[in-house]
Amino acid sequence: MKYVIDPAKAPEFLHQIHKYERIRRRDRAISWGIFVDTEAPNTYLESFKVDSWTEHERQHNRFTQADREVEEQVLSHAIKPVEVQHYIYARDTTLPTLDLSRFILDSLYREIYRSKTERTERPMNLLARLAFSPFIF
Repeated sequence: MKYVIDPAKAPEFLHQIHKYERIRRRDRAISWGIFVDTEAPNTYLESFKVDSWTEHERQHNRFTQADREVEEQVLSHAIKPVEVQHYIYARDTTLPTLDLSRFILDSLYREIYRSKTERTERPMNLLARLAFSPFIF
């Protein structure tokens, strides 16, 4: 998120934006930072990273009234509308991919079939065992 702020309010802005870090991390951001533009000292970039797009969407659902108050304090220092951009990981599409979900499902079906034919394990116990055991590739 890009913030252009009133330079006279920079110390208060930085105080408030660092409160926002706690909110981002609570909402499962795995990294967070606030950076000042060296060529435009009243321009700041807030950057944070979450595990997935789904996790990012969940952040919106976790927003509380207290979070909104912190956000309003941060935004009160902006002299331009905040610019929001989203980036997602760009993988190398020339490399082959292993469809892990298909591999896991196939392994699970084989285990369930084997379990049923051998009558050795109840299906829910089997699912629990497979869920907590590592798959070896």
